[in-house]
Amino acid sequence: MPFFKTILNAITNHDKNMEEIHLHLKQLQAELSELKKDNDSTPPVVIEHINIETLRIDKYDLTNNFANLGIKDLNGKLNIGANYGQGMSLQSDSDESKTARNVMKKRTEKKEKAQQKKDGPSYSIKGRPSHKGTE
Repeated sequence: MPFFKTILNAITNHDKNMEEIHLHLKQLQAELSELKKDNDSTPPVVIEHINIETLRIDKYDLTNNFANLGIKDLNGKLNIGANYGQGMSLQSDSDESKTARNVMKKRTEKKEKAQQKKDGPSYSIKGRPSHKGTE
């Protein structure tokens, strides 16, 4: 009979343990449902300001395809250094460059005409500088 008593005690203890486990599981389920309700009611986190101390870039790929780039007209000014008092007006610069080109064309045409009119060799005469201290 003691054998049956030990088996009966083991079965009753097992039943008690199972009941405790079920109660504990129900409590955990209730807590979980409460936490879910709390998470649904809380507003989302909004980050207004972030300080980044270090930034690590593994790979930075910068590709330029200059083979397809064509330049039809290139004009303008190259300013190196401080250029105080000079503004940037692209229209006036292009007008100035056109007038400068026209003036240069006229000068070269005049020189060519003068060269064509001359029959003899070209020469230039320079005077001696005068020295005032010697007579």
